[in-house]
Amino acid sequence: MDDKKNLSERIDEKLFSPKEPKIKNKKLRETLYVAITVSVMAVLTLVVALFNIPNPNMVLISGVVAFTSLFGFISGSIASLDLIIYSIFYFSGQSDGMFKIGIIIIGTLFCLFFVGFLHEYRSKIQSQLKEAVVLLHDDVVSLGKAAVTDQLTKTQNRLAFRNDYDSFNNKFVYIMILDIDNFKNINDYYGHSAGDYALKILTKVLRSVFNQDKVYRYGGDEFLVVSAKEGRTPEEFAELTGQLKQQMADLYFNKSDFELHFSAGYVYGQVETHEDLRFMISQADQKLYEAKNGGKNKILGTEYSREKARELLGYIVNTEDIKTNNN
Repeated sequence: MDDKKNLSERIDEKLFSPKEPKIKNKKLRETLYVAITVSVMAVLTLVVALFNIPNPNMVLISGVVAFTSLFGFISGSIASLDLIIYSIFYFSGQSDGMFKIGIIIIGTLFCLFFVGFLHEYRSKIQSQLKEAVVLLHDDVVSLGKAAVTDQLTKTQNRLAFRNDYDSFNNKFVYIMILDIDNFKNINDYYGHSAGDYALKILTKVLRSVFNQDKVYRYGGDEFLVVSAKEGRTPEEFAELTGQLKQQMADLYFNKSDFELHFSAGYVYGQVETHEDLRFMISQADQKLYEAKNGGKNKILGTEYSREKARELLGYIVNTEDIKTNNN
């Protein structure tokens, strides 16, 4: 609600009458408008009277137009009344005075209602435009959230992790990558609805165990957990991974038609740059690979080593180069 209120105020400030008094109380604002109208019209009337300006109604009608367009019907009516009263006083002694006064009254009222209508129409358009901008802002916010949220599991996605890179700089973090064992078999034998169920179950347990940490769906059946809790020791993080494995076993192994377990690899260390995050992910991914090859349903972890990660990434790059050359 506060965000919408601030947005509405910014729209007013940027688009609509930026020089008008910024008084939120409507009655107080209208009182100020009336006071300004009365004061300025009194000065104009005094000027045309003292200097005996010909056709004073041409001067005063400008006040009617100005105040009606700026402040609306109330101020415009006051200015119109001032013009009509002065015109009656000015033309009453002339032979065709009544005719002129009648013309002035008709012209003044026409001007008042025409300009007043334009003022009201402008205000209505402004209000509609503000509503449209606020709605557009809400849509943009919703789209922004959707862009970083996995629609199936309602957890954050890979893009969200990239957006969070800076929040992990200069921190000691634990990065764990995990995926569901034999996920393809679950989809093939039990259907994709069962696979979706498995992903939702794993997400639920991850959030339960790592409730103070970041959980991302990294891709497919692969999830990423990033823990940057200050003071957490490797032993404490290992205990959390054990709780994760135990909760999966206790809650779901005996309550589903298929076995649901996972393998994971994690790494821990200090993040100095974005490069460290990428290196840590590659090293955690290597530990996941080792867990898979070691019989699955395992969690393996290690301390972060930039040199080890560089070697690993270098091996991957060389392998890809070889594949390219062979093709």
